[in-house]
Amino acid sequence: MPSAVEAAAGRIGWPDLDTVVPVLLPLDQARDARFRFGADGLVIERGRDAVLLLRAGPRATRGPLTEALAGRWAVVGPELGWPQVPAAARLAELAAGLVGPDPGPVFVDDHLIPLTLRGEPGALAVLTARRLAPLADLRPTQRENLLVTLHSWLRHWGSRAEVSAELFVHPQTVSYRLKRLRDLYGTDLDDPTARFELLVVLASQLGGPAPSGGRR
Repeated sequence: MPSAVEAAAGRIGWPDLDTVVPVLLPLDQARDARFRFGADGLVIERGRDAVLLLRAGPRATRGPLTEALAGRWAVVGPELGWPQVPAAARLAELAAGLVGPDPGPVFVDDHLIPLTLRGEPGALAVLTARRLAPLADLRPTQRENLLVTLHSWLRHWGSRAEVSAELFVHPQTVSYRLKRLRDLYGTDLDDPTARFELLVVLASQLGGPAPSGGRR
């Protein structure tokens, strides 16, 4: 698919390929998608279905896509770089299997945890990149210290004393690291879905038991 994407992008005049949002569609919707999205998208027909590739931008965000695809069967994949389009399309196919034939649109972003817990590495990769992005600019030692502290804090339900005991660090050190994490993650640390996603990601990064289901 990457070579087909490059060729199609060249034909419609895209100067480069950065990040795209793939949308899985029935074949009979391919023509309408070409008309509806114009130069912001390209459609690749695969025989059994079609994949609309939307250039990242305002029209490729959740709100406009929900409105444009209302009442249609469609599965919106995660926004990824164009070399990862096949992986994103596969996630869309797997998400479609989770929700069945109901009209959409369905967003893969809403099903990353179920796909990850089913052992899908592509879903875990997307989840990991997103949830660890706030730590990307830190020095390796800082990043590692914050990761292990966050992992312990999540598993111990926010008990600083238990984190301190587990990591063999002073409680003030735990408090300092948690303040730094608050600065980086903001209200995500209070959101049950975000906390559960972080716990799944950190279990895969640092080892130890992964959550088996449910959300804290």
